Amino acid sequence: MSLFDQLIEELKKNPQKLEEFLALFKDKITSLALEEINRKIDILLKDREEIFKRFEEHDRKFEEIIKRFEAHDKKFEEHDKKFVQIMEEIKAIKIEIREMNKRLTSLEKRVNTMDINLGFLTESYAIDFFTRYLNEKIVSIKRHYKVDDKEIDALVETENRYYLVEIKSRVSPQDVVQMYSLVGKFLKEAKKEVRPIILGVRVKDEAIEVGKKLGIEVNRL
Repeated sequence: MSLFDQLIEELKKNPQKLEEFLALFKDKITSLALEEINRKIDILLKDREEIFKRFEEHDRKFEEIIKRFEAHDKKFEEHDKKFVQIMEEIKAIKIEIREMNKRLTSLEKRVNTMDINLGFLTESYAIDFFTRYLNEKIVSIKRHYKVDDKEIDALVETENRYYLVEIKSRVSPQDVVQMYSLVGKFLKEAKKEVRPIILGVRVKDEAIEVGKKLGIEVNRL
């Protein structure tokens, strides 16, 4: 007979022990059940605390996000204010530029008028200077003489020859070549010797050399 069977027989013979055994077993079962329930409750409480912690963390992050959005909103407002300010400054600059353009246009007109007057005075002075020291009897002086729709500043006629006089502020080799072309056309109608002369304020040395080769006198004023 096994130990368990012996225990059963013993309990049958002694009902009081059976009741004590059942009560002890019941208490043990109840104790184990309570421990399991308490353990599960502890687990649930821990899970609850963890959930609350997560909720608190999410709330904190959400608050940070809201603060960031508020900060971005402030920055956007500042950028909007700066943008409006910049646009106003650009508008003011455009107005100022228009006013400056008007003043520059007016100044340019005045300068052009001065250039025309100065050019006329320089041209008149140069021709007067040329004729004054010309040791020949002058027959006529024709200003702005045209040769095939091209204009020469002065045609000075003396008893023996014609002087084609061109006044330039700057004289380049190209100016000399153009003068040579006009002289060739004038020679077809001329009945006297023709002497082309270019008088300039700023004369390039190359222009003088080209003039020597083409038979055109180039002098500095």
